[in-house]
Amino acid sequence: MRWPFSTDTIRKLVPSGTSAAPNLAFAFKLFRQLASESVHHNIFISPTSVMLSLWLLREGATGDTKTALDQVLELADIGAHALQTAVLDLKSALQIHQPGLAITVANSLWCNRKCAPLPDYTAKAADEYDAEVFPLDPHSAGTVSTINSWVFQKTGGKIQSILSQIDPLASLLVLNAIYFKGSWALPFDADETKVDPFHTSDGRDRQLPFMTQYDSYPYYEESSFQCVRLDYKTSLLSMCVFLPALRSSLSEFLPTLDCDSWQKWMRRFDEVQGLVRLPRFELTCDTHLVPRSKHAAWASLSIPAAPASIRFTRRRPKSMSATFCIAHSSRSTKRVLKQPP
Repeated sequence: MRWPFSTDTIRKLVPSGTSAAPNLAFAFKLFRQLASESVHHNIFISPTSVMLSLWLLREGATGDTKTALDQVLELADIGAHALQTAVLDLKSALQIHQPGLAITVANSLWCNRKCAPLPDYTAKAADEYDAEVFPLDPHSAGTVSTINSWVFQKTGGKIQSILSQIDPLASLLVLNAIYFKGSWALPFDADETKVDPFHTSDGRDRQLPFMTQYDSYPYYEESSFQCVRLDYKTSLLSMCVFLPALRSSLSEFLPTLDCDSWQKWMRRFDEVQGLVRLPRFELTCDTHLVPRSKHAAWASLSIPAAPASIRFTRRRPKSMSATFCIAHSSRSTKRVLKQPP
């Protein structure tokens, strides 16, 4: 295939890197699971949203439930201090305030009125995760509306509903919502947008408006794919776009997209002049996160949904995601809740 980038002039951008963080390992593990279950469907998720919800739930877990969460979150070999550092690093990364960029992260705990939360747990949730704490009445007709209103507000009105009913046995509900809106460092010119066929992975063609731009970009290629990095106005955030080669396919590329490969690729970007053509689109994704693990601890834990939405435009892409987890009354929740005799 004729690739739109030339590697005549090269400037190395990323130095040799560091070892994989647990959040990165979890992100790719989650993506691989969802990709294997949705071969011909768009997947748009926020691993950060899911991870923050599970981290917050883990803070009060004990026994088998905590062991299972550590395995899922890639924390089995991570000490308490390292985990706290990872939480603080992620929290710091999400607290960027710069012109042309808006990031909002919100956490909340909804505690069953019959099971008062332990003060140590709610204090840690508030101090380290900035979590709000609300009473939960699973039997009240207005509870679902109240929770959906919280999500609606925290995602800028883009996610209108996260649940339609509540398990009457739920003791604790953990929610996270993330809203992101950023301006491109190099906005696309509206006059260069043209409608062309977009080839889907299942062989169909769709007519979509394509944004076009010629400039210098961080770029990397292998025989099976090419990748370009599009920066936002802040140097701390960017988006990587991967395109499988003609002799390859999306189904062949996805299994190679793991934590180790990602770290290797991110260290090999070059500054290269080239042509970028991207479709302008908007999509939503409502994902049910049902763990495949048969570990007995999952019987007391439910991760039912992670709705997300993205709008990809020439000037200001924006996205939003929300995740909620449910804990039921069991021995594994005694550290979190004061249960009546």
